Amino acid sequence: MSSDQRNPGTGPSPTSTPAAPPSGPPPPLRRNEGYTGCREPRARQALDRFFLEAGLTEDQRDRQTFQSRRFDAILRTLGEIGMRPEWRVLDVGAGTGALAVAVRSCYGGDFQLADYLEPTDRLRHALGSQGIQQFARCDLTAPEPFASLGASWDLVLFIEVLEHLLVNPVPLLRRLGLLLRPGGYLVLSTPNQARLRNRTSLLRGRAVREKDAFPDHDAPTFGHVQEYTLDELQVYLRRAGLEPVSTQVVQNLPSRTPSRTQRLGTRWLNSGLARRWALGDETIVVAQGNGARA
Repeated sequence: MSSDQRNPGTGPSPTSTPAAPPSGPPPPLRRNEGYTGCREPRARQALDRFFLEAGLTEDQRDRQTFQSRRFDAILRTLGEIGMRPEWRVLDVGAGTGALAVAVRSCYGGDFQLADYLEPTDRLRHALGSQGIQQFARCDLTAPEPFASLGASWDLVLFIEVLEHLLVNPVPLLRRLGLLLRPGGYLVLSTPNQARLRNRTSLLRGRAVREKDAFPDHDAPTFGHVQEYTLDELQVYLRRAGLEPVSTQVVQNLPSRTPSRTQRLGTRWLNSGLARRWALGDETIVVAQGNGARA
């Protein structure tokens, strides 16, 4: 996510918050025709309560809600592969755990989160209220990042993480594949390097990498230091021993307060030739081990 600086192994850092969570129903987030978050009703309700119990400020809640706009496409993808309530699910680079909350509200699942930073006590409580109790620390830049995570997972989520890592993607993807049970699924999403905005920037002689991708003073967080095209991802997954079974490129609303033109542009990029030419801003790939479909 371009607005978040991520730790080398993870999604957005958990938010430091005060102690005891409030009780009672959550007050609604600002609901107006400009709402740009996740629209699946069960996920939206679960996220509202989760953000409140995690102690986020109104601005933090609005930002997290906007980031959740990506969840609808992920939820549809999980429905297409037939996710079941009994599945063991590992969310790598889970950040605050918001995606896990959204997925579990729709499909169930026995979740474990893995991230570079451990959640605060307040965040652990909020996750526990959503039935998510397990967490493991994981540094994706380490030689063996998944040594403590076991194997035989039905589903591994790797959502909006790869672009923040200065690593060779093939060994990392191979290790992710080894976490799966036979027939298990890896669901990966990452910004599409070939999105329309990048193509027009290159035609104008401008860089497409984020200006703040490499922070000052050797800080341990990175922006989008490496993005990939859909073709690249498929090549790297196959080299890692995984077979892509479904792919899509989607366009998300580009701002928290999108104009009418931006909304129309998003609709156009998700249809017809624009979708066929993969001009949207996010790539989603579902992969299995090479022998899984035999």
